[in-house]
Amino acid sequence: MPSSAELRAQAKDLLLKGDTAGGISDLKAYLEAEPDDEGAWLELGAAYAAVGGHWIQACDALRAAVDIDGNVVDARLAYARALLQIKRPDDAAFQLLQAAKVDPDDARVLEELGIVFYEKRLYDKSVVWLTKAISIAPERARSHYAMGLAHEARRDMGGAVAS
Repeated sequence: MPSSAELRAQAKDLLLKGDTAGGISDLKAYLEAEPDDEGAWLELGAAYAAVGGHWIQACDALRAAVDIDGNVVDARLAYARALLQIKRPDDAAFQLLQAAKVDPDDARVLEELGIVFYEKRLYDKSVVWLTKAISIAPERARSHYAMGLAHEARRDMGGAVAS
């Protein structure tokens, strides 16, 4: 039987080689021995998300990562994205707002907040968060595109065209 460290290394290797099922299996075995490893929970959630159609399992794993260490922005961001896939935008917005408290200058989080608020048809809030994201990372085309959509939804065609 491999040690827990060997299991984790083997899981990462399998995931890198594209063997998602094998990587998931090894990560689950590793987490039985090391249930407090936030990084492994994040990897498991990402693996489930990569498979597609396994969003509930991804949410469960990512929630475990966030529960262990709520200050890991990548875990909250991944969890929010998975929550959106299972149609829980309010919970996704909460996770993103918490991530923004941890790192208020993470343009990915701010952009995602803008997109979540757009999906919730809160276009003014969407513009606020997207404006923050663009001010931090003006090179992110996705933020500009989302901003254009938010302006269009607000019937601000000048802002939409400018974005």
